[in-house]
Parts: sequence; structure tokens; C-alpha cells
Amino acid sequence: MRRLVRVVALALVLATVASTAAVTWWLRSGEVAFRVIRTDTAEVRWTPGRDLWLLLLGDDRRGQAGCGCSDAVHLVGVPAGGGSAVILNIPRDTRVAVPGAGRRRVNEAYARGGASLAAETVGQLVGVPISYVVVTTFGGLRAMVDDIGGVELDLPQRIRDRNVGLDAGPGRVRFDGAQALAFARSRKAFPDGDIRRTQNQAQLLLAMLAAVRGQGGTSAQTLLHAGSIIRHTRFQGGGTADVYRLARLALTVDPAQIRSVVPPTRGVMVGDASMLELQPGARALFADLADDARLQSH
Repeated sequence: MRRLVRVVALALVLATVASTAAVTWWLRSGEVAFRVIRTDTAEVRWTPGRDLWLLLLGDDRRGQAGCGCSDAVHLVGVPAGGGSAVILNIPRDTRVAVPGAGRRRVNEAYARGGASLAAETVGQLVGVPISYVVVTTFGGLRAMVDDIGGVELDLPQRIRDRNVGLDAGPGRVRFDGAQALAFARSRKAFPDGDIRRTQNQAQLLLAMLAAVRGQGGTSAQTLLHAGSIIRHTRFQGGGTADVYRLARLALTVDPAQIRSVVPPTRGVMVGDASMLELQPGARALFADLADDARLQSH
């Protein structure tokens, strides 16, 4: 019942203010943490009665550094009606077919053709229609975590990574924006660095969702956190209706009902470059996920 009240309350708030000039300013104020790009083909346009496929990307550019690649690549599937979800975490060094560019690292698709090529690449890989691409930046992620008051994570081991300035755990920790960003970037602290990093990024996403849904908090806190995310989001190809539908659906998804998986890969050398090659079991995983945004046999 409390969850229903939260969803209804958020819907009422958004519906009440959606037509006012004040909310237009509110939605556009603050540092941009997320860019949400709606794909523009009719075949992938989402309505609440269908499965939803979103591609979450982390832009690696900061100052003069970065190649404009996607440091994080996560496909999120939400079945029709919501309630649960699956996050497919694709390590950035995974070698895939990039349309028009041959077989390359999956993170290169974003650098070569932006959100649309990244969505086409991952959509063809898994066999799903991606309706929205959500892009965040280093600064945007840091600001967003700070704005919702930090996030809590359970770390099974101590993480010491001087390359990103992180020393935390083990046990229950609370991260501010800078620490959360360092956690999302850390890979040299682990022997399976690229794979562990993508798993850690998914863990951070779940922690952010838990904070937004007000786990252990009040309905007012839930609305405040949800409103904060909306305020720091910019839509391309969409508008208030997209904000309303996506925010409402997100609040139906219990973090405890979200599966987080990484496709099986193995390390390979391609010339002088170290990459990850998908293994045969990945195809079965993709097929299991693609039919209804659920995993039945994995």
C-alpha cells in the first residue's frame, strides 16, 4: 500500500505541475546528470503495455581526457507492467559487430555514432528494440549522487585503488558523489577488472534506485529524490509525458526484484589490443532475456 501511495503521489505531483511555466524551469535547472534520448523509429517506440528496453551509457569524457567512448554499457529490460527488471552488464572491452565499422569494442559504437549507433549495436547484439538511451557523465553522476544524499552499498571486500582514489570496505559503506564515481571507475583493484567494474556499476545503479524509492524513508523523501533525478535529466525526442511514464514505471520496480548478469566472455588479443570475446553461452542468455525481459533459465 505504501508503494502504491508513493506512485500515485508522484503521478499527481507531475500531473498537477506539468502544464505550468514553473515546472518547465524546474525540469531544466541544475547540472545535467542524465541525457535521455528517445530512439526515433516507430518500431521501438515504447508504450506502458510493452516491455521496455533502455541502454545506459557512461560517457568517459572529462576535461581534455577521454575518447568519447562509453565507459559503462548496461542494457535494462523491464517487462510489461513493471515490478521487476534485468540489467545486462556488457564489459566495455567486449568485441562486437558495430554497424558500418566491423568488429570492435562495444564502447567504440558511442564514440563513432553517438547514442543511436550504440543502441543499434547493442540492440542487434541482444535482439531487442531499444527505446531509450540514457547517458551520464563523470560530473553528472557525481552531482546526482550528492543531490540524493549519497548511496549505501555492501562491499564484500576492501577496495584499494590508488588510480581512482578509492579505499573503502569491507561491509556497509555510504558513498558521496566522488566516492561513487571512483567505485564505478575502479578496475585495477580486481584481477577481472573490466568484468568486476561493470558489476560494480550495476550495484551502484541499484543503490541509487533504492535511494530514490525511499527504502527506509518516507513518501516525501521518495518524491524529493525522484524529483531530483527528473530535475537533472534532459530529454531528446521526448517530453513531459516520457518523464511521467518512465518515473512512474521506475517506482514500481523493487531493487530486490532486479537481476544483474554479465554475459560469459574470455580474454583475447586482437593484434596488440586486449579484448573480451563473447562465449557461446551468451547467445542463449540473450535469447532468454529478449523474449519477455525476464530470465527463466539463467
